[in-house]
Amino acid sequence: MQFYLSRIQLVIMAITISLLGAYANRILMVLNGNTTKGEVVSFVGVEGYENRHNTSTYIAPCIAFYNGKQQIVFVGESNLDLDRDEIVPVIYSKTNPERAFIYTFFGFWFLPMIHALLPIIAMVAIPLSFLKYKEGVVVSLSPFSVKKRKRPPLELQ
Repeated sequence: MQFYLSRIQLVIMAITISLLGAYANRILMVLNGNTTKGEVVSFVGVEGYENRHNTSTYIAPCIAFYNGKQQIVFVGESNLDLDRDEIVPVIYSKTNPERAFIYTFFGFWFLPMIHALLPIIAMVAIPLSFLKYKEGVVVSLSPFSVKKRKRPPLELQ
């Protein structure tokens, strides 16, 4: 079995694989977790990046919510524009309620997107730098091989 992949198809595959890898845990959390409302009860300083000149500290909200009768408190993402006593949406794991997130774009989805950028850039740069405009690759599964081709053979188009 053989199939042809163009440069664009390789780029789309690379972006899809990177995003699925980055968001797999978050997607599972949405499918298997619970949502509720939480309250911002305080703010804490979280030490972050340290270099030879100084250590950075970020302000992060402490969010309290109830899982049944048990109160859970967790530290949310830093630098969110929240006020004390503000009510925020929370998503948490059913099996481990301490694993909770503020269920907003910046509190839940943004950080994995930032973590996926470097692999996306690398995985997009590879096919774009090694394959010319009308080139692609032919992948053969038996025996396995990958060959660079200018255009696909007629039987693969």
